[in-house]
Amino acid sequence: MQAITSPLVGIAGEYSAIPFGIMICTTSVLAIVVYIVLIRKVETVGVVSNT
Repeated sequence: MQAITSPLVGIAGEYSAIPFGIMICTTSVLAIVVYIVLIRKVETVGVVSNT
């Protein structure tokens, strides 16, 4: 992931933090989506009802 994001962070120049902020937001949203898709589904599959 770092090999993809490193060049994009410096795309607007050395003194601009906007691309860096965009990358932080994008990777954070991506991490949440991966958690919901992969981890939450595993938790719901393993739950067994005792009724």
